[in-house]
Amino acid sequence: MLLGRALPLTRQALREVPGLSLVRFCSSQTKVIRVSSNLELRTRQNATDDDCTATKPLVLIFAWMLPQRKHMQKFENIYLARGCDVMTINIQPLQLILPKTGAQVIAEKVVDFVHQPQNARRPLLVHAFSVGGYLYSEALLKSLEVSSVNGSMKDRIVGQIFDSPVDFGGIPDGLPAAMFKSPLLRATLRNMIKAYMAALYKPVTINYIRASEIFHNNPVRSPALFLYSKVDPVGTVASIEGAARSNVKKDGPPVYYKCWDDSPHVQHMYKHPIEYAEIMDSFLSHLPPFAGKEDRAVRDNGKLTAFIARQ
Repeated sequence: MLLGRALPLTRQALREVPGLSLVRFCSSQTKVIRVSSNLELRTRQNATDDDCTATKPLVLIFAWMLPQRKHMQKFENIYLARGCDVMTINIQPLQLILPKTGAQVIAEKVVDFVHQPQNARRPLLVHAFSVGGYLYSEALLKSLEVSSVNGSMKDRIVGQIFDSPVDFGGIPDGLPAAMFKSPLLRATLRNMIKAYMAALYKPVTINYIRASEIFHNNPVRSPALFLYSKVDPVGTVASIEGAARSNVKKDGPPVYYKCWDDSPHVQHMYKHPIEYAEIMDSFLSHLPPFAGKEDRAVRDNGKLTAFIARQ
């Protein structure tokens, strides 16, 4: 659930997807509200009077480590074009390695925001990348500690998308990969993190383990989609499929997946823009707030594959 670094989503790659909603929505059409240093809300400036803020979907994008704004915008546009508001949540390296004063404080701000009176009845969709999966787990843990007259945050989540999620065991490899290109610097930081996690088990590492447990035993009863790759050394196939399968129940919501052969960590849309858009559109069309709002530019809606519950 932890870390990531994306290559630029190049114009050339996106030109190959003519008309798709992820590229046709312009940033100049959005209003940006900075909720905190880690939370930014984006909403359409041209929303109609019928577009009721109190009930329209709110998308929570938990970003990968140190993303560039232009890269996150590609994903935000997918949802802005469908009439949603989008909250993008970022985390800095120091906030990751000091969870009690960093990640958990950010998670509390997210929970506070979704429980504000104007947001308390809105359906929620989660799209978590790499490190964002961990931060989402911290938000779930926080949400279980608070009560609301309009119900828990987990009960309002209509869908969950995990792009290259990394469990806590991937921290020593993932954080250096997000921060440095030099193999020497990566190796040095990797060893430092391993020593840090071993020395500070109770104040630090135990928090990652708690978040990992809720990721593997997700209390949210809504469809999930896992996007990952065979060549990702940070979010490995074994780790991701283990977490995904642990959430598959006989009579539970479907858990879908797509595993590519060649796309690096959190670069699936960059490497496979058309297929990524098709899978996203197909998954969203299965969720109540988006049913009947399929992107007409997407030709194939049959790309979803679900894990089968063990008998």
